[in-house]
Amino acid sequence: MNVRDENEILFEEILDVWLEEIRQTHAVSTYVKYTGTVKRHIRPYFKGIPIKQVTPAHFREFSDYLKEMVKISNKKENAAGNSSEWKKTNFSVDETFSCSYVQNTMMIINMVMKTAFRQGMIDEWNPVPCKRKRKKVLVQVFSTEEQTRLEGYIKENWNQTGFGIYLCLYTGMRLGEICALRWKNINIQEGYLTVCATVQRLSIEQENGEIKSRLFITSPKSETSVRQIPIPSFLLPDLQKNSKMTTTDSFFLTSKSQCPMEPRTFQYQYKRFLHQAGVPYYNFHTLRHTFATRCITSGMDPKTLSEILGHADIKITMDYYFHSSFEFKKNQIEKLTALV
Repeated sequence: MNVRDENEILFEEILDVWLEEIRQTHAVSTYVKYTGTVKRHIRPYFKGIPIKQVTPAHFREFSDYLKEMVKISNKKENAAGNSSEWKKTNFSVDETFSCSYVQNTMMIINMVMKTAFRQGMIDEWNPVPCKRKRKKVLVQVFSTEEQTRLEGYIKENWNQTGFGIYLCLYTGMRLGEICALRWKNINIQEGYLTVCATVQRLSIEQENGEIKSRLFITSPKSETSVRQIPIPSFLLPDLQKNSKMTTTDSFFLTSKSQCPMEPRTFQYQYKRFLHQAGVPYYNFHTLRHTFATRCITSGMDPKTLSEILGHADIKITMDYYFHSSFEFKKNQIEKLTALV
C-alpha cells in the first residue's frame, strides 16, 4: 500500500474537496457560481502548487492580479461605453468582473484554506482580508403616479402576466419566486401565500467543455426566504376567481404543472407592460423596492417588513428602506410642524 506524502497534496485537490462539500450542502446556483470562479481564475493560478507551500504572499499576489483585471475591465468598458461594440469585444475578463467579484473570489480562498486546516493539511491559517466598504445605495421605486398608471393599465388589460406583476407589487416577491409560485402555495381562505421555491436559469459546463443553460427550480436563496406573506384582502376575489380555472399543482403564471415561466420571459413581459402603460422602465426588482417603501410610509415596523421580504438580517431592511429610501425621509420630514 502506497502512503502519499502530505507535502505532495496540491492546493487544487483541496479545491475539489471543498467544491464537493458545497455541492452537497448548498443550493445548485451557489455551486455553479463557485465552480465557474474556481475554473476561470483560482485553479489556473494555483495549479501545481502543494497546499503546504501556499503562503500569504501567494494570496496577496493573486488579489493584486484580480484587482488589476478589474482596472483593465473598467478601462475597456469606459472606452466602449454602453455601445454594442463593447459587447463584441474579445476580452478575457468577464464583463461582470468587479470589486465584488474580487471580494467573493478571496472569500472562496478563505473557505478552501479553512477546509485544509480542518482536515489537518496545514498547521495554521490566517484568513485573507476580503471585506470592502459598501457604497450607500438609494433604492429606485415607482412614484405614486407611476404606480397608479401601471395598476390602471393592468386592470384595463387583465391577464395572468399583469396579475403576476400586480401580485409582486403587493407582496414584494422576487422574480424567481413569482415564477416558482404554484396555486397550491396560495391559501385564499386564510389570506396568505407561501414562498418555498425559486426558478433560475444556470449555465452548466458539460464534460466536453461546452456551456449549456438549464432551468432549475430550487429552494430560495436563504432559510429566511422561505416564508409566508399575507395577501391584501383586495386581491383575494381575483385569486379566488382565477383559481377555479386551474389545478392546485399548476404554476401561477403559466397554469401548467410541469412548466414554470422562464424568468427572463416574465421580465420581457413586464418591460412590455411598462411601455404600454406609459411608465418609465425600471428593473423588475423595483416592484419589490416599491412594495417595501409603501409598507414603510404606511407605518409598518422594520421587523415585520424584514420577515415579509425574507431578509436574513433586519439590518438589510433598515439600510435599504429606512436609511436609504428618500420617500421614507420625506415622509418623516412631513411630520415636522412650524413652531410659530
